[in-house]
Amino acid sequence: MQIFSNRRIYDRTTAKILPVSTKVECLSGQNNNDLNKAYRLYKSNIELSEAFYPILSVLEISLRNTINETLKVYFQDEYWFKNSLPVEFLPFVSEATQKLRAQRKTITPDRIIAELNFGFWNRLFNRHYAGLLWKPLRLIFKNTPKHLRQRDMIADTLYRIRTLRNRIYHYEPIFGNLQDIENSYNEMLTFLTWLDKDLPKLIAGIDRFNDILKKAMKI
Repeated sequence: MQIFSNRRIYDRTTAKILPVSTKVECLSGQNNNDLNKAYRLYKSNIELSEAFYPILSVLEISLRNTINETLKVYFQDEYWFKNSLPVEFLPFVSEATQKLRAQRKTITPDRIIAELNFGFWNRLFNRHYAGLLWKPLRLIFKNTPKHLRQRDMIADTLYRIRTLRNRIYHYEPIFGNLQDIENSYNEMLTFLTWLDKDLPKLIAGIDRFNDILKKAMKI
């Protein structure tokens, strides 16, 4: 079934939405239905990306807030991110501060924390900073099985989550191996429980991932 009954509208929207590589691949098959399937895949990709929003939102915010509270106490400084970290972290702080100034907001520690990007939080688990940070950070993951509560394990998990998160937030395709997509979702769910066993309850009622995944599997 073609999405648009008017072929002219169909071609015009195709030119604006689908990547050139996708259109060439579809047309090379000499099958008019290929472009229509590409549209369905494109729409399904949007739905799958949208379905990750609740869990990503809870994960990123709870992670940064938990880290902030932990390191604020550990360093006894609410500006720990500016005063207690290696200089490599200062560009992150500077960028966050500049954003607040551009918005004409009062600079406060909590506002800077909220502006720091996921790359900042992921980098805290880098092996280069293990001697400085891993001792307090490991306490965040009290629900993590002991054999998994390792710095490299946490860092690798966060890296995979951040990579998918960036693809979603940059509107890049994530529709591929749906088993991999399901595994990524389950990994995020597990990571939430590592932080707090009750965190998954926050997305109950608004989480549509499993329904959207089943729909995608039918394409």
